[in-house]
Amino acid sequence: MLFTAIDLVDHLKNQASSTQLHLVVDALTHALLAKHPKERYIIGPDAKFIFIPMSYLPIWLQVSENKILLILLVQQVQCICLA
Repeated sequence: MLFTAIDLVDHLKNQASSTQLHLVVDALTHALLAKHPKERYIIGPDAKFIFIPMSYLPIWLQVSENKILLILLVQQVQCICLA
C-alpha cells in the first residue's frame, strides 16, 4: 500500500498534536497580559528536549540534524503505511 501526501500530513498531525491545548492558551494569555512577559515560552516536551537544545547548535549542524530527522520520519511513515 502506497501512501500519499495527505496520508503523510495526517500521520504527522496525529503524531504532533496534543490534547493539552490549555498550555498554549495559558502561555499566549500570559504573553499578552503580563506586565513583564517572558522572552521565550517553552510549551511541551518536544520544545524542552529537541528544539531548545537544538537552538544552541551552529546553523550548519541544525540544518544537518533537520535533514536526518526528516529522513527518519519519512522512513517511519513508509514502514507504517506498508505494514
